[in-house]
Amino acid sequence: MRKVNLIVVLALVAVYLLAAPLALGQGEKTGKAKGGNVEEQIKTLQAEIVQASLKGDTSAFEKFYADDATIIHSDGTLVTKAQEIENLKSGSLK
Repeated sequence: MRKVNLIVVLALVAVYLLAAPLALGQGEKTGKAKGGNVEEQIKTLQAEIVQASLKGDTSAFEKFYADDATIIHSDGTLVTKAQEIENLKSGSLK
């Protein structure tokens, strides 16, 4: 019985430790962040990536992808940031 209670307490502490930073980092309740609405910022970034992809311009990918990013394509293929950029530059990925 004590082991079960200890596991439950540890699980609750873990959930709290994982959720607290997310909850505290939400900012204002209105969904506004510095520089405007977060949703609008995300839409703008997404549009930049789409336009860069259509033009074969890798600068946006180089700018926004983390150096250790792993990209998962719709067919389940995993590639690194460097592989993704190389595929875009070579034209093998459109």
